[in-house]
Amino acid sequence: GPIEQLKTRVLEATLAGTALLTDDTDRTGRFWVEGEEFVTFSSLDAVPDVVASLLADPSRLEAIAGRARDRARGIALSNFWSGIDRGLRQRQLRPVLPSITA
Repeated sequence: GPIEQLKTRVLEATLAGTALLTDDTDRTGRFWVEGEEFVTFSSLDAVPDVVASLLADPSRLEAIAGRARDRARGIALSNFWSGIDRGLRQRQLRPVLPSITA
């Protein structure tokens, strides 16, 4: 659609260790580094060339996927699950993360 937003599937894909390919030029780049942690394509017609380029360089493909996975782990804990817990606590429901007491 005409509105860009960070999609949960981006987080899921990178947590699973896949190399992320996306046409998103805004939201994903606010959390991951383009070219180092994800790769963009300009149209569906461009996807085969982007994929072929990555498959031709397995070490680059692995590095992109690994860096993205590391970044996703931090985002998943600090933003995703912590956000869910804030909502659960506000509703006086049991959180999914353990409480941290000082």
